[in-house]
Amino acid sequence: MITSVTATYAKNNLGGLMDKVIATRKKILIKKAGKPAVYIVPVTEKYELDFSREDFEKLEKGVKEFRKSFKFNF
Repeated sequence: MITSVTATYAKNNLGGLMDKVIATRKKILIKKAGKPAVYIVPVTEKYELDFSREDFEKLEKGVKEFRKSFKFNF
């Protein structure tokens, strides 16, 4: 079973969630407004992610939208 948390919980507990993902090597689902939004996933053993340029651009766009939704300034 996949662990899921709210976006607010993830924002307030990111370090702990990262520790859990690293320790268990299992992904965590983050929900925004009750809907699945993103996963926190462990990096592969080789520290490589198999993203195409298009996938990376989509990820970058999603991160920017996520930051705007929480009004982060970084």
